Amino acid sequence: MPHIVIEYSQDSFESKDLPSDHTECGLPQGIPGLVNCVFEAVANTNIVNTENIKVRTYATEFYKLGLINTGFIHAVCKTHVGKTDIEKQTLSQAILTSLNQYIGQSNQSLVKHSMVITVEVVEMDSSSYSKCMIEK
Repeated sequence: MPHIVIEYSQDSFESKDLPSDHTECGLPQGIPGLVNCVFEAVANTNIVNTENIKVRTYATEFYKLGLINTGFIHAVCKTHVGKTDIEKQTLSQAILTSLNQYIGQSNQSLVKHSMVITVEVVEMDSSSYSKCMIEK
């Protein structure tokens, strides 16, 4: 744990599938780079075990915002119950900062228009969470 699910406006990016050898600041660009950036930011908080971090993205094709010519990125960080408010705020700010820096500075050319970036940390109900691992 945690699961970081990043939903974004599909039409906000020039390309989501730039080749992995196309790098800026040592990280792949596009959505693969965004995933790496968020993963590293969460790992660097030292709040969770790096082996348990899972980051994934979903492109939203149809959406409507009140702001004209604006796309969005919304990240949900799902954690087990028991994190302090400070730990949850640290995770939220680490994800927000990484997304802001990645989109706003190093990859400005990938974004077609203005972006609203939001993050929330959600505690999952431990009584209904199940997990198994199939190893090969």
